[in-house]
Amino acid sequence: MEVKARCQTKSDNNKSLHYFHAYAVKDRVVSEGLESTRPQKGIDEVEMQEILPTAEVQESIISDLAHMIPRVIVQYLSPYKLFRKAVQYHIPHPHSQEMAGKSEVVSLQPFMDCGNILQFVLVNMCIPGCVRLA
Repeated sequence: MEVKARCQTKSDNNKSLHYFHAYAVKDRVVSEGLESTRPQKGIDEVEMQEILPTAEVQESIISDLAHMIPRVIVQYLSPYKLFRKAVQYHIPHPHSQEMAGKSEVVSLQPFMDCGNILQFVLVNMCIPGCVRLA
């Protein structure tokens, strides 16, 4: 589909929109049950204790930094480059197993067949079960 700009400028020019490169990547981690349509509580109800990190969160940050700091040291400090093989480059997390697999790419053809895909994407900005569009 060709979209011609009425007045062509550097930022506004003719566009050639083709959907044969459109695909979506399916979620690997199930996030069902998380409310995203409305706020969990009003801003005046939020307590400072809820925002500040707890002792467990602080320990988790220290644990993560313990994995990241050696990477920086072996990359930028020459005397420590010989320890590169001993550095852990991936931080383990609860979804490591799911994220280790290859992404499942799904076609957007069913959405294109049922109408205007551009309007669908602009209205919804995401296809259920997918994390991003490319």
